[in-house]
Amino acid sequence: MLANYINIMNRLTGMGDEMGTFINSYIKNFQESLYAGVTDDNEVYHFILHEIEKCDNVEVKQAIVDKIKQADNYREVKKIADLLKNILQYT
Repeated sequence: MLANYINIMNRLTGMGDEMGTFINSYIKNFQESLYAGVTDDNEVYHFILHEIEKCDNVEVKQAIVDKIKQADNYREVKKIADLLKNILQYT
């Protein structure tokens, strides 16, 4: 019976290690994406306002759509990263 208990604890420890590795990797990827892309909402909004003024061009419209998608992705990734950081602080 003790051997079964030890096996279960070993598997739980392994899963905990895998989860920690995943979280660290996710945060690292998030930080790398911050340096490579949009860093805040103000940049996106200023870009959109500036480009809308010249919006009689299909390519410009596509650039606006792309920036909006970048902002949405950034917000989602930031929310998750902030949540993971909070969880890590309490463990």
